[in-house]
Amino acid sequence: MRATVYDKVPGAEAPGYWVLCLALCVLLCGCGQAASGTAVGVIVTPSPLPTRPPYPTVEARDIPQTTVMQTIMRLPDPILSVDLAVHPLTNEPVVAAIAASMTTDSSPHAFVSAYDRQTKQWGMVQNIDTGATAIGVHRFRSVAVAVSGDGTITAVWGATAYPALEVWASTSRDKGHTWAAPVLLLANSFGVLDVAATLDGQIAVLALQREPVAPVIITGSPAGQWSAPDSIPVPSAWYATSGSVVVTGEGADARLVALTTAFTDAPGTAYLATRPVMRPGQWTVGSRSIGGDRLLGQVRGLAAAPSVVAFSFVALDDARFYVLASRDGGTTWGEIERLPQPAEASAVPIPATPFGAVAYDNAADRLVALWTCCEQARWGGKPATHYTAASRPGANDWLPQLPIPVISGAAAAADTVVAQAPNHRSIWLAWVEDSYTVAARALDLNRLLPHELYPTPVISTLLEETP
Repeated sequence: MRATVYDKVPGAEAPGYWVLCLALCVLLCGCGQAASGTAVGVIVTPSPLPTRPPYPTVEARDIPQTTVMQTIMRLPDPILSVDLAVHPLTNEPVVAAIAASMTTDSSPHAFVSAYDRQTKQWGMVQNIDTGATAIGVHRFRSVAVAVSGDGTITAVWGATAYPALEVWASTSRDKGHTWAAPVLLLANSFGVLDVAATLDGQIAVLALQREPVAPVIITGSPAGQWSAPDSIPVPSAWYATSGSVVVTGEGADARLVALTTAFTDAPGTAYLATRPVMRPGQWTVGSRSIGGDRLLGQVRGLAAAPSVVAFSFVALDDARFYVLASRDGGTTWGEIERLPQPAEASAVPIPATPFGAVAYDNAADRLVALWTCCEQARWGGKPATHYTAASRPGANDWLPQLPIPVISGAAAAADTVVAQAPNHRSIWLAWVEDSYTVAARALDLNRLLPHELYPTPVISTLLEETP
C-alpha cells in the first residue's frame, strides 16, 4: 500500500521532499497548540471542577455547650471549693467558688458567675458575701448555688466570723447581674452543705447546725418565705460532716433525699434521709457503710429521671471513689460501690483523695462517674486530670475496668462538680484548675459511653402493615 501511495505522489522521489513534509507537520502542530491558547512546551493540566451547589445543613442552635475548657474565674487567692448548678430546662450553668488567702489574714470571699444565652457569654464574677455577711477567716467556709424553673438563682453561704457562725442566702433574677439583700437562714451553724431547687421554685438548703451538731433542712417557697430549721435525726455528725440534698418529684409529690456522713463513732457510714418537701419532721433515715475506720467526705448528689438518685463520695486519705444509687427515688438503696482505680494511680507513691461527681444517661441507662486522679493538685503544680467509668444504677458493673482519662482540658484538677438538668444528655463539668482558676466545659454523655450501650432503633411494624 505504501508503494502505491508513493508512486502516486508527484516529485516524492525528489531530494528533500520528506524533510519538507516533516517541517510542515511540526509547523501545523504548533499552530494548533497556539490556537488553543497554550504555549508550546507548557505542561497542560485539567481545569478545576465546577463548584458544587451547597448541601442543606442544620442551622447552629443557640446553646452554651462547648467542647472547649473555659476559664470562668481567675482569682488572686487559692480557690478552696467550687459548686455548680444548671437551669432545670435550658441547662444553663451557674458557678460559685470560695477563695481564701493561705498566707495573710485577709478574709475569704464567695464568688458567683452565670452563663447568659442571649449574650452567649459568662457574666461578670460577683462577690456576694459583703458587709456583715462576709464569710470570715475561720475554717468553716462554704457556698452553694441552685437554679429554679423561672431562672432565679439562689446562692447560700456560711458567714463564719466567730462568734457569729451564720448561714445567709441571696437571690438573683437577672442571671447574676444583681442580687437581692441577703437573708439570714441560720444563726448557729458550721455552714451550708448543699442547696437544691425545683422547677416550680421550691428551695431546700442542707446546712450543718453547730449546737447540737446536726444536719438541718431549711426550705424556701417560690414567694421567698423561709422555714425554720428541721433537724435530720441521724445518730452521728461532727463539725466536718459532709452532705448533699436532692429533690425528686414536683409540687405536692416532691421529696427531699439527703446523704450526710458520720463521725468516728460510726466511721465509714453514710446516712440516707428522706421526707416530703412540705412536711417537716417526717424523716425516714437509713444507712450504708464501707466499713473500716475512715471518715467519708466530699459528697455530691444527683437526681435524674426516671427516679434515679445517686450520691458520690470519698473516704478521707483514701484514693478510691464511691457511688451509692437508688432506682426508686431514694426509697430503697443498693450497696455502696467502690469504683476501679486508673492504672496511672499505681505510678504514684501515695495517690490523692479524688474529687468527683456522677451524671446519668437515660437512653443508655448508665451512671457516668467523673473523678480526679492521681496527685493532689489542690495547691497547684501537681498533675491530675479527670477519669470516667460507667455502670447501670445499682448494678456495680463499672466499665472499663481500668478507667480512662477524659480529655477535659484539666492538667492540675482539684475540687470537681457536675450538674445536669433532668433528661438532658449533656452535662456541665466545673473544677478548680491549678489552684487559682475555676474552669468549666460541657460534655455530651454519648461521647463518654460506647455506642453499643444505646438501644438500636426499631422500625414499627405498623408501617409495614399500612397498605
